[in-house]
Amino acid sequence: MAAAQTYDALRLVALAMFQANSTEGPKVQAALENLRQHTTSTVVSRYYLPFSPSDHEAIALNMVVMGEIRNGKVVYAYKEDASRGSIARTKKTQ
Repeated sequence: MAAAQTYDALRLVALAMFQANSTEGPKVQAALENLRQHTTSTVVSRYYLPFSPSDHEAIALNMVVMGEIRNGKVVYAYKEDASRGSIARTKKTQ
C-alpha cells in the first residue's frame, strides 16, 4: 500500500510540475492547489482537484478502508468494504 500511495503522490507532483512548467516550489504548490488534470493514472485513488489553498490533505474519510492481509488474502474489517474493495476512491470535498 505504501508503494501505491507513493506512486500516487509522485504522479500528482509530476502533473503539477508539468502544469507549472517548473520545478520551483511555489509554482508547483500553486499548480497542486489548482490541478487541472483529472487523474486516472493513479493507483489508490482518483483525484479531481485534490488540493486547495486551504486543504492540503489528499485523503478524506470516505477513502479509508480497513483490512489486513491474512494468509495471502485481503480480509476487510467491515463487510461493506469487501464489496467495494477494488473500487478506486475519489475524494469528496466539503
